[in-house]
Amino acid sequence: MLIRIRSTGQTMYESEFRSINSNTSFPPQISVEILNEFGADPVLNGAQPTPTFYQVVAQDGVEQVGGQWFTKFICVDMDQEAKDAKDAQCKASNKATAEGKLAATDWTQVADVPLLNKQEFVDYRTAVRAIALNPPVQATFPDLPVEQWS
Repeated sequence: MLIRIRSTGQTMYESEFRSINSNTSFPPQISVEILNEFGADPVLNGAQPTPTFYQVVAQDGVEQVGGQWFTKFICVDMDQEAKDAKDAQCKASNKATAEGKLAATDWTQVADVPLLNKQEFVDYRTAVRAIALNPPVQATFPDLPVEQWS
């Protein structure tokens, strides 16, 4: 729990609040009434914004809304190093997903498998193989065909 000291505006975690008031024996759950006696308020979790692909959510202090204190969050753009790392992770994930989809449909290419829509699987696997060979940062995988047996 985050706690705000009214006199200073300082925020701290509950463990720090307990440490500062080490001569006080607090119950396991510190109530709003107890915080009030110590001139403090609980800080509730505020709504978090939705970041874009190359952003992260960061806490940006606290704000009072309707008489209660809430954490305030903002979206922050990633630096180039973080963008590059995210791109690499996404490409690796897309490559692994594509390889898994190919492995799961290998059986469709066996000559004696009696599929009526074998060409749909060939086309599907061609599109997935393109992703596996040159994985993009953001991949759109084709829909897996439904087997039509002869």
